[in-house]
Amino acid sequence: MPDLSSTGIPVKGTNELVTYLAANLLAGNRRINVAHYVGADNSDHSDTLQQAFQEAAAVQETR
Repeated sequence: MPDLSSTGIPVKGTNELVTYLAANLLAGNRRINVAHYVGADNSDHSDTLQQAFQEAAAVQETR
């Protein structure tokens, strides 16, 4: 899992990807590297990323 300590923001999500996205969104990062979570294969991860991003955005709105 990528290091979230640089964000300095404690965040919880239903999985590591959601937590990672939410912390980066709250930190105001415009670019978020999700390669660790989706791998380098040619699979379509759009549904997984969309669901995780929606949850992460909801976490951000509750802060």
